[in-house]
Amino acid sequence: MNSTAFKVWVAVGPVTAGIAVNASAAQTKTANGQTYYMVNWSTVLSVNATPSSAVISSNTPKPLNVISIATYTFAGRGFKLTAQNLSRSQGVNPLKNYTYQFLGAGAYIVNTTINGVLVPFKGWQYNVTLKVWDGSGQSATTTVIVLVVDTQKPVPAFTILNAAGKIVSGSGVQVGTNLTAKVQFNASNATDPNNGSLVKYRWQITNSGNSSVNVTRNYTSVRPFPTFWLSPQSKAYTVNLTVWDLNGNSAYTTQSLQVSTNSTYNVIMAANNLTAPTSYSQGSTYTLWVNVSVGGGSKATAQNVTVAWYLLGAGGTGSRSSIGGAPGSVKFYNYSGGVVNTVPFATGKVLALAHNVTVRAEISWSPGSSGNYVLYANVSASNEWSGDIANGPGIVSQSISVSASPTTVYLEYGGIIAAVIVAFLLIYFFLWRPRRRGGSAKPASGKGGLERGSKKPAEDDDTEDDEK
Repeated sequence: MNSTAFKVWVAVGPVTAGIAVNASAAQTKTANGQTYYMVNWSTVLSVNATPSSAVISSNTPKPLNVISIATYTFAGRGFKLTAQNLSRSQGVNPLKNYTYQFLGAGAYIVNTTINGVLVPFKGWQYNVTLKVWDGSGQSATTTVIVLVVDTQKPVPAFTILNAAGKIVSGSGVQVGTNLTAKVQFNASNATDPNNGSLVKYRWQITNSGNSSVNVTRNYTSVRPFPTFWLSPQSKAYTVNLTVWDLNGNSAYTTQSLQVSTNSTYNVIMAANNLTAPTSYSQGSTYTLWVNVSVGGGSKATAQNVTVAWYLLGAGGTGSRSSIGGAPGSVKFYNYSGGVVNTVPFATGKVLALAHNVTVRAEISWSPGSSGNYVLYANVSASNEWSGDIANGPGIVSQSISVSASPTTVYLEYGGIIAAVIVAFLLIYFFLWRPRRRGGSAKPASGKGGLERGSKKPAEDDDTEDDEK
């Protein structure tokens, strides 16, 4: 035989539940005496049931480990999560720490009421509930509130659509007949996780090859899709979408978009057969002309064709000096069977010129200044791509010299001679002309002089006449 002794404590109740939270002082708030916690999204907190207790016989010392089970439930508006029970029967201390990361589950709210106090914030509310049992099966429950402030960044995303509403492939888009391409941006796939809301969309379009391209537009919704008309560029556009959520968090994403010319409708202007003298006389009138034609795509039609006539310095440098009067004075002539017509069909500009059609652009010019220059004829159209303008055949030039007219030469020589004569007369008058005696300074008194106010002797008058 053998025996052992043991003690039995009788629980008389009640059981009290209490939650300890390792929140900081800044995270701990009160509302009419009720404690709650406000943390940022993704914050990790630890909770435990150490404040919980169970009352046993009043004349019995409190033993350790009276609480036998602790269960935590995390619930919000629209969700509920029950954590695993912490039970002594499973060899787990129910008073141990339980760690949880608050990631913003449930409905997104902009305020809540705690103990009669309205608390404004933007994010999610968690109700953390603890239920504890003692060994006799008595239980108690308590709840703490954790408000999770939305600091989570939204997720931007978008697709680029062409004029037909189809997603643009990696090769980009080509321009149409108006030298621009229609594109639309669809940001329907942009989201704010955990039931958040996007409230602002900013679209920005730039181009690393052209600093003048910088378009920014702001919208408050996805639809209707923003529409842009983009011209062709040598480098791809950068499309930037930045989105903001209800609490001001933002994020952005970018995509590249290549906009190229259309090989069928692309207009390339050409200037050739510049016909003009190489030597000119100032003041005379001359006729200058150049052939203008449209190259590029087979369906290219140039619009608003103009020809700029101008001079640069002998080395092709300096500022432009327009010639031939105003741009509107350029006359355009058709060819019939290779022979130019005698009557112009347009003056100033040609509204539309078809592919492979050649016309003559003519001006009359009377040089006003002599010297050596480079003469230019520059053909352009309003729907010609700038890249083709820079590298295309739309400019022709030749070196010229302008001599002064005989009349101008005579006037210049006469002016020089007259200036010399005037200068000689001035020099003679002031330096070489014999001076009068009266104009010379005389001593005020003494030998050979007179006192101020005295009269000259009579013979002095004769002497002065002799000197003259």
